[in-house]
Amino acid sequence: MTDADMRRERIERLLKELEYEITRGVMGREIEPEMGWSQIMPGGPTGNVVAEFRVRPLAPGQLHMGDLRPPRLRVVDDDSEEG
Repeated sequence: MTDADMRRERIERLLKELEYEITRGVMGREIEPEMGWSQIMPGGPTGNVVAEFRVRPLAPGQLHMGDLRPPRLRVVDDDSEEG
């Protein structure tokens, strides 16, 4: 496995961890469901690349143009705590 392959796998793993943390934080109302980050970095075919990240509420009826997988986390009622 090359260094580039290892780096790509690490980045993909970190992005999945970030997705998990954001999902848990939003579901638990620990973080606001709106945040963003943007960074211009050197590299790529034009000499610069932009990395962007955005979390925002999805309006009812709004089309989701990205990943169409359902959320991997969901709220589950726990009747055992009610006694």
